[in-house]
Amino acid sequence: MKYFKKKLNFSWSTQKVIFTFLLYLTIIIIGIIGVFYSSRIDTSMKYLFITPSYLSNSDLNWTTTVWVGILGIHGTIAALSITFMGMFVSQVSQYSKPGFEDICKSLLLRKSHFLKFSLNSIFSLLSGIILLSFGGGLIAYIISVIISLGFIFSYGLMYLRLYTVTENPTIIDDYLFLELKSIGEIYHSFNICQQKVIRQFNKCCDKLSHIDRSWNYNFTSKEQRSLEVFTDKEQAILSNFCPTCLKNINNEIKKNIEYRNIKLLLTLNFNKNVSHSSFYIEFEKNQKIKDEFIDKIERMIERALLINDLTPNEIITYHNYEKAVINNIRSNLLKGDEWGLNFGIEALLALTDKNDITYTMSRLDHLFTYNNKKNSIDYSIFAAFFEKFSSEMMIKNDFKKANEIMGGLINLGRYIYTNDYFHELYSLISRTLHNYARYNFSDNEHSIFNLYVYTVRQNLLNQNYKSFGLNTKFLTEEFRYLQHSDDGESLSTIENQMVQCVKDIVTLILIRLEYLCGKENKDDNEFSSLCNYLKSWVNAAFFEDIYYKEGTYDTLFVIPREPDIDARRTLREIPDYQSSIVSIGNDTYKAITLIMTQSSFNKNSLNPIFIRDKRDFLEKTKITTSQLQAIISYLRGDNFNRILEIIEKSNSDKTNKEDISRYLESIIIEKNDIISNFVASSELDDTLVQKYKNDVSISLNRYLGKIINTEHLPTIDYTSRDASCSLINKREVMKSIDGVHYSMNGGYHAEVGIYYWIKKLLDKVKSKKKNIIKIETLNELPTDKLVTIQYMVKGESDVYRYSRGLRMTDEKGILCLGNSGLYYMDFENEFKCSKGKTLFNILIEKISPENIDLINREKVTIGENPLSYAYLEVAINLELIKKEDYTFYFLSTDNCKKLTKLRNHSTCLSIDNSTFLNDPKKNIIT
Repeated sequence: MKYFKKKLNFSWSTQKVIFTFLLYLTIIIIGIIGVFYSSRIDTSMKYLFITPSYLSNSDLNWTTTVWVGILGIHGTIAALSITFMGMFVSQVSQYSKPGFEDICKSLLLRKSHFLKFSLNSIFSLLSGIILLSFGGGLIAYIISVIISLGFIFSYGLMYLRLYTVTENPTIIDDYLFLELKSIGEIYHSFNICQQKVIRQFNKCCDKLSHIDRSWNYNFTSKEQRSLEVFTDKEQAILSNFCPTCLKNINNEIKKNIEYRNIKLLLTLNFNKNVSHSSFYIEFEKNQKIKDEFIDKIERMIERALLINDLTPNEIITYHNYEKAVINNIRSNLLKGDEWGLNFGIEALLALTDKNDITYTMSRLDHLFTYNNKKNSIDYSIFAAFFEKFSSEMMIKNDFKKANEIMGGLINLGRYIYTNDYFHELYSLISRTLHNYARYNFSDNEHSIFNLYVYTVRQNLLNQNYKSFGLNTKFLTEEFRYLQHSDDGESLSTIENQMVQCVKDIVTLILIRLEYLCGKENKDDNEFSSLCNYLKSWVNAAFFEDIYYKEGTYDTLFVIPREPDIDARRTLREIPDYQSSIVSIGNDTYKAITLIMTQSSFNKNSLNPIFIRDKRDFLEKTKITTSQLQAIISYLRGDNFNRILEIIEKSNSDKTNKEDISRYLESIIIEKNDIISNFVASSELDDTLVQKYKNDVSISLNRYLGKIINTEHLPTIDYTSRDASCSLINKREVMKSIDGVHYSMNGGYHAEVGIYYWIKKLLDKVKSKKKNIIKIETLNELPTDKLVTIQYMVKGESDVYRYSRGLRMTDEKGILCLGNSGLYYMDFENEFKCSKGKTLFNILIEKISPENIDLINREKVTIGENPLSYAYLEVAINLELIKKEDYTFYFLSTDNCKKLTKLRNHSTCLSIDNSTFLNDPKKNIIT
């Protein structure tokens, strides 16, 4: 298979030249052959192959004279055609639209077959002269005369065609539009083929285990190495791939055992330079890959990909026409030619009828963004361009694409005009935008309304308050009687979007007002304008139609999950290099409270009493208890009072904020009931249960390691039947509820388990004989792996620092050890231990009516629903062989005091602070 394919495509003009040349060359050769072989022909027929003058045939001598005359006329016309062509090209340039001059020249020359005409004029004259010079006979004469007369006739037809173009220049436009449509369809077909190749490549990669087209790079455990593919052919065009070759690469990686964990990452951009594609190999960190293997993979990749040395003609031609259309529109905008703009728009639509018009329009943006000159285009011309273009897009009912195009044009207007000029533009196009937003209900996604809301936000963010005033008047006064839902309680899509729009805009205005309040030299005019706008938005007229609907509050109380960081930074004028803290909810809470609270400033009739079904409200809004509490706190706080005083100079005591707060508190109560019932009826999360068990197990190992080394203990088939039982909050082993996840407390329950086990052992020891060894210092202890018993020690703070290992407390003297002080027990030497196959058995299960007796058995007093807990059981599988007597090391209270005095005066004893079980009231032996 030939993997590098060099294109030898001749253009249609080159092929035409070659074909014409070969045709006339054949005629010449045949004529000359006839002359040279005429001697072999009968004398009476020689005049057919050789000139009659040579044969002294007086009857046909006139043919030579006529032949020469016709060739002379032919040559004269051929010479005139060159001049004629120059005049024609000049004529075409005059009638062509800006940007299309070169295209129209080429198009008309091709449509008029001018190349064929020129080639025939030259080669037919040349062939006639050669045949005449070699003494061609009557056959050559007839052929030459027919060709010359045919040329003269074609000259007349050519003149007629070009005269028609001169008399009716619109023919040029007709030809152009047919060509634009044809080029667009060809490019569309080409794109379909290209998408097919991409799908085939993706499908092929999905079937291969060691080749991936995605880019999921794990920086912690993986490394990547770039492959050098087509290094000497960076300008080559990637056109296709070989599926079989990719399979061979996959098999090559698979058969190398040491490289089975590597992956080949291919990101291919077909019909672009290979430099736009990337080739990486991914492998484990610190893994060594041989260069020979890399070289082999690189060679195989080069064989697997088909490349050409030229970009496909479909792409080149389409981009040339695309460039011409954009240049035409730009030229007409700069010249203020409205008729020319209509032509440019129609040309653009013809070219992109089946292709991506948004990409083409982006090239117009790029042309203007290179020039920083403002107000270079008359805003009335740009408005006419916008309205013409938008109307054409709306006729097609492709609202999503119309949204993108109109949004792009408005953003372009913001860039090329100052604020004042942009307002003049916006005031001209606003009526069109209003009509589209108001009446375009056939758009199920309301794309045009979303566009309008976007322009409202941008006008506010760019401080174009004149244009924002037009938006405010339309949306808060004129935009009413919207499409309603069927049930009468929920909102229609457009009503829902409108409520969301009001909440967002009020939020942004409040952010700006708060920033201005904290600014030393605030603009009083801006502040006053924003206060007026805020009042209009809060009292939007359409609220009168929906204030009693539950759906209004379902939308109003939805808190955004992600903050609009860029908008907040813009309104607060925070530089890009400066960091800032952004709260997702705080600004939204302020907007909700201001919209909901009735005052002299707000008369929109909204009231939370219309939230009739609280459970349904909570389900639809997904609002959390903490968010509701934050709204209540803001309502009752000083910040809300201050904002009302700043905006309206009114007293917050005259508002219904307390009524709203109480109603929201009742919703919180309902929320808590829902949560409690949900927790009680829910299953435990298996993943979190396992994580909890792991946490308990790790903590148990850490505690147990303070008294005994379990690694070298013999293993037997043993399971302890004595386990500590406790309750854990069920939400510790459930996923987040109400925006809250309870932290796991595995360490505490491991502590309970280990001390329960030690107490059980000590209960068995207290009846046995005890050998008490008195010590004076801690250095006399045999090891640090000890259980320290604080025996009948009360109020002696200096004693606790001398504990080692795990500390127990026996204040009542239950163990009958003797005098008060610290008793140390060496578990490793006092007990012979064996461990079970699993060191710990940890059980976690939910409390249900079937096993609720577990709570009674544990004698747990619970003031809430017992089903909101989970049952935890911890068993330590260590079998200890009992003895008849046990040894304790005793450090008396008096010795502890002496050691403290010595420490304070001379030396610092090493204190074990590694344990966090320092509360003397814990772990009391009972």
